[in-house]
Amino acid sequence: MNIGIDSFVFLDDSSFERGLIANRFPEAAVPQLPDDPSLYPEFLSELDYFNFHEITQDDLKRNKSYITNRERGEFAKSFSDITEYYRSLKMVATIKVMDNYAFPRLLQLIQKTNQFNLTTRRYTEAELKILPRIRVVLFSI
Repeated sequence: MNIGIDSFVFLDDSSFERGLIANRFPEAAVPQLPDDPSLYPEFLSELDYFNFHEITQDDLKRNKSYITNRERGEFAKSFSDITEYYRSLKMVATIKVMDNYAFPRLLQLIQKTNQFNLTTRRYTEAELKILPRIRVVLFSI
């Protein structure tokens, strides 16, 4: 699925288990749960890791995307030159100012700590709306 360790959140009521994971996988998020289990629901609801603003059409098509990526990887093996492989994809990049259509997906992607957000800076929906002229790069085949 091509998911990095930095995309994982490990939750466990055992501080020992959390410590093991935090030491072995420092890129993973390991929130320190409260000692009192009755505080778990409130604690979990306040975690930014699970704060999905909106489910987009891209979310609904994710499984197909995983299958397509696997097929693309197999196809890439048939090329001896990576440049020729990229040319064969006939991808087009379009750079445009963020609009209402792209906004939900952009908001979702910048909340992640992976290739879409190298700074790890998180923006709220309100903050993102007031940023000056954000440009979005869209790729299509």
